[in-house]
Amino acid sequence: MPDVVTALGGGGRIPVPATFDGIKCTGSIVSMVGGPCLGMLKATRERLGKGPGDTVVVTVRRDTAERTAEMPEEPAAAMAAAGARTAVGVIESAERPRTRARRIDEAVAATG
Repeated sequence: MPDVVTALGGGGRIPVPATFDGIKCTGSIVSMVGGPCLGMLKATRERLGKGPGDTVVVTVRRDTAERTAEMPEEPAAAMAAAGARTAVGVIESAERPRTRARRIDEAVAATG
């Protein structure tokens, strides 16, 4: 696989669209102790009916698409919709003043 890494332009983490026996996936080639590695999801392996040691035909190319992420207009609302607890919510949920004070101290310390 080192020849593949060189052909893709090298790097510590190479984003790639890949196929495993024709099934499309997105991932990254990363440096591991034993050399470069491209992981395969368990669901993909099961869909292929493959197990450890089985042969799989893999194709890759370097993904040069720009990576972007859209921030919701109201992050707190998005976090709440996803079931995430905000720091404020954690603080406000304290029943005892001592617990509330400790949580405030922890939140302040976490911000650096």
